[in-house]
Amino acid sequence: MNHVYHILNGDALLSQFPATIKGDKLVCRECFVEGPVSKSSLTSFLNERKNYLTKNYGKEVKLDYEKDVATQFHQISTLPNLAEINLWFEEDLFCQVNLWFILFLLHEKEHRGSIFLVRPLQHTPFAFGKLTVLELAQCYNQRKSIKDLTPWASLWKAYQKSDFNRLRMEATGLQNTFPFVSNAVTYHVERFPKKGNLGRPKEQLKQIIKKLNTKEFGPVFQVFSVREAHYGFGDLLVKKLYKELLEEISKKEDC
Repeated sequence: MNHVYHILNGDALLSQFPATIKGDKLVCRECFVEGPVSKSSLTSFLNERKNYLTKNYGKEVKLDYEKDVATQFHQISTLPNLAEINLWFEEDLFCQVNLWFILFLLHEKEHRGSIFLVRPLQHTPFAFGKLTVLELAQCYNQRKSIKDLTPWASLWKAYQKSDFNRLRMEATGLQNTFPFVSNAVTYHVERFPKKGNLGRPKEQLKQIIKKLNTKEFGPVFQVFSVREAHYGFGDLLVKKLYKELLEEISKKEDC
């Protein structure tokens, strides 16, 4: 019998993972939705990520990148070729970009074992954390097989190059079986400024600030997390966008 692995998007799911589901667990502790992703070789890519995350989030996130993050990806790239792999990822953009990268790694190693995507129940597409152990087991029982890794690998390559047309094309090809991918691509494209628009996340933050009549981050973040749950952005990433927005607003006021 082939070995079974579970790749989880974050430690929160690891702490609540059902004991009834057997297999080794690996954790993706990255946020490829933000920062540089241009390097080609895995080693140089992870070094690039380490340098960026250490510089921008090192004070808040106390992780040993080599030990806690990079080793997980190196293990994924060398998993037994016929192992069964279960990928526990939500539908939000944050999770989807991480998923694309992992499927790219599996494609590069020409993995031949069964690969399944485990997603939250339909009424909570962005939140494993809100589910009970029994509901998580139900998600596992409803997992969906990924037969062809090629379009997923192409998604990652297009994401690396910010090739929006190719991203849309690959997502359209997956529409019948994985329709949430198109939504994630749309939200990603909308992040970027266009014709005076600051990009969807910052525009939403600006609207929330105006509606709440406050520049206090906590209340603004709470509303943003609900309104823009499809992004899956944590507080540190939103705070970075928030500070950039306030600086941009201040510059306009000074003009």
